[in-house]
Amino acid sequence: MPPNYYLKPETALSKAKELIKVGKKQNALEMLYEMMKLKRGRVWHKNLQDLMVLFVDLCVELRKNIYFRKVIYLYKSMVVQECPQSMELVLDHYLSSIKKLTEEAHQKSKDAVLDIEDLDALDTPESLMLNAVTTEGVQDRSDKAILGPWLRFLWESYRLVLDLLRTMSKFEGFYYGIALEAYDFCIKYGRKNEFKKLTEALRVHSTRNQWQSNQQPPNPELQSLQIRIRMKQLDSAMDLEMYNDAFRAVEDIWGFFALSKKAGKSLVMKEYYTRISDLFFRSGSHLFHAAALLKLMNLSKEHKKTITIEEITTQASQVLCAILAIPLPQERLNFDKLLTSGESNAAKMKSLAVLLGLPTVPTRQTLIRDFLAFRVMNILPQELRKLFAVLETEFQPLKMYELIRPSLEFVKAQPELSSYLTNLEEVCIAKTVLQVSQVFRSIDFDHLCSLCPMVPPIKFERILVELIHNLELPIRIDHRNQ
Repeated sequence: MPPNYYLKPETALSKAKELIKVGKKQNALEMLYEMMKLKRGRVWHKNLQDLMVLFVDLCVELRKNIYFRKVIYLYKSMVVQECPQSMELVLDHYLSSIKKLTEEAHQKSKDAVLDIEDLDALDTPESLMLNAVTTEGVQDRSDKAILGPWLRFLWESYRLVLDLLRTMSKFEGFYYGIALEAYDFCIKYGRKNEFKKLTEALRVHSTRNQWQSNQQPPNPELQSLQIRIRMKQLDSAMDLEMYNDAFRAVEDIWGFFALSKKAGKSLVMKEYYTRISDLFFRSGSHLFHAAALLKLMNLSKEHKKTITIEEITTQASQVLCAILAIPLPQERLNFDKLLTSGESNAAKMKSLAVLLGLPTVPTRQTLIRDFLAFRVMNILPQELRKLFAVLETEFQPLKMYELIRPSLEFVKAQPELSSYLTNLEEVCIAKTVLQVSQVFRSIDFDHLCSLCPMVPPIKFERILVELIHNLELPIRIDHRNQ
């Protein structure tokens, strides 16, 4: 029941603790809730902060988000001018408490499954029926029963705090810190739907803030925070394998670069090109992966005055392997199978080129030309120089694999280059077939396979069929007489 008289914060705090001792936590919560709603005494002081901390503990333990939502807005009006750090303390305590209990629930969920497995318990009729009608395992059902309510509570709390702080300039740093924590939550618990909702909410908040401050000069610190949160969004999308959302994050970052005066800072751009090159590689866009690495190499050359020969060699080796690993011909390949936006390949390639600051869509040949302009070929390992010479300048259809086999073994042995091995082998096969087609009208299939022994015949045939389609080669495979 609401009190018909005003309690001082210290008195209310004492009474609430007494109720908690006798197990009446709900009554203590309601008493503090009604006391905080009173208009009288809405002036901040230290005792009020202690009362809010206890109120937070009760809201979290009883999972009463609606109580906290109503009170925190009242508390904001008390402290925003006099003691803003108290607001941060209360919100931080609120989220920290929920995260701690969520982690405990996560562990309880695992322990519940382990207890069953350790006891070698027989399947009950209920579990057999569940297994028959659902694909969920024991762990999935345990998570849903024990962990699910706490995950929902934590997610709602993140949304509440972000919505509370989005228009308060004094808490911009704290706001973006909470946003980063929310992305960590999505990654840790694999929450793809919540990731989409969080991203959209932050995008709406950002748009509203820009609209409200469009008459003022851009705030460099705010734009820096916006770029940082979009970088986190990009990392999270890649961790969750949500590549459409990752590319939208890249578009947002590039848009902030267009507005920010600090966009040209080498450290920020290095971070950007490193992330986007990784995204292109994961999504199968090998052409733009190589282009991003080339931009990164150019950035290092222009801004890093103390770069060593070893660093140049390592970076140039990766760039060369990335360029040579671009499939043939790039423009006819469905390079972005993981993207489902419905755009044509040509439109996508133009939009991706814009994200790298390129005036036109790059090609394999233009990237090779730009790489050679750095004049670093002479410092590369002999194996990589040989690989480039055989693939790009020599005509050796019958001996190509034998000539580059040491180079491929070298690439395989280097941790930073080994990811390009499969593509380099397929490029070698493509080059071999192209050169053989210029010499022979027909060739025994087994003989052709022997020229490319790095793959089994069935995989070689698949690659050959793709080449016929992509390169429009007039090649037929005679299976009848094979």
